[in-house]
Amino acid sequence: MKYPRRTQLILLSLGLIVAISWFSYIVVDFYIKSTATAVIESWLESEAVNLQQENYLSSVAKSQRILLSSEFINGLHLVKVEPRGTTQLIQIGKVPHDISWSCPQSRIEAQTAGLFSYRFLHCFEKNPEMRISFFSENPVFTWIFLSVILIISLFLTALISIMIALHKREVVLLETISDISRQVAHDIRSPLSALKIASSRLQSSSPEASIIRDASEKIDNIAEDLLQKSKHILALSKSDDDEKAMVSLKVALEQVAGEKLLQYPHKIVLDISPDSNMVKIKADQTKLYRAISNLLNNALEAIEGQSDGVVTLGLRRGVNQAQMIFIDNGKGIPPEILSNIGKQGFTFGKNNGNGLGFSSAKSFIEAADGTLSISSTIEAGTIVTMTFKNIAAKYCP
Repeated sequence: MKYPRRTQLILLSLGLIVAISWFSYIVVDFYIKSTATAVIESWLESEAVNLQQENYLSSVAKSQRILLSSEFINGLHLVKVEPRGTTQLIQIGKVPHDISWSCPQSRIEAQTAGLFSYRFLHCFEKNPEMRISFFSENPVFTWIFLSVILIISLFLTALISIMIALHKREVVLLETISDISRQVAHDIRSPLSALKIASSRLQSSSPEASIIRDASEKIDNIAEDLLQKSKHILALSKSDDDEKAMVSLKVALEQVAGEKLLQYPHKIVLDISPDSNMVKIKADQTKLYRAISNLLNNALEAIEGQSDGVVTLGLRRGVNQAQMIFIDNGKGIPPEILSNIGKQGFTFGKNNGNGLGFSSAKSFIEAADGTLSISSTIEAGTIVTMTFKNIAAKYCP
């Protein structure tokens, strides 16, 4: 499932915040636990003699300043656990409430009491009834941690706002360029129609009429090329999250071919197999039609000037896939050129080519989890095949 660019940026930022927060928490958590444990271990070793002699009260009372002087120990609690209940012997500093006095399996057991708050429990080996609990709470680490997360969140929020604003400016610029291109193409064609009507009234054998007709056709081609470029620019300005629908490949192919037949009569042949009549794919209809139109334009340009030139459009259904095939009997493409076909900006055999047609069709089909292949033979022609893998079988007979 694809999300709009803004949603992608927000999800990415949330992911970064969670990842950085989790990593920072693990690092600080490990540091506090290991440091506090080291302080307690040091005290247990320094007071080993008194503890072996079971002088718990005097040892704790004597060492309370040393223990509480550490920024990682905020309180201690010495109790005696008997069957009739728990007797509190010493309580110094801050201690958590509602704690369990069960002896831990390890020498010192660390228990989490809150955000960067911990309780460390120790049972004395010779006298398991005597148990001591150390409490560690460092609000400085908590505030630093929360401040860092807040700063990162504000930074990423500002960065997202900047990126969204830049994207909006880019979209507006592309749409403006597209509008200007369409308007120029329209303005060119308006006087061109009058010029064509005027040239048709001239004698067909006169050189002036021939020059006017040739010039008119070239201007018309320039206007058409400008219009196609404007459509491509407009497509770039749209979000990748365009709404998709079930589109019939047969209908799409017939509609695009029908429009071109008006301009190229007797040059296009449809070859649609009966089992592919109802094949549908889930795709953006506009992008699909544009891809078909671009590939058909390439094929028609390949046979331009050939009296016997013809383009065959085929549609075949295979196992869980469908193929749309464009075959022309033009001059073909040299092998050293063929490998570059599809690279954006690369064009072959066109004076005014921009290399967008094939590359945009390739991008569309690959985004739809399909493939676009091309083969060519010199003086024999070219075959371009669009393979759609995710066809709607339930729509097929």
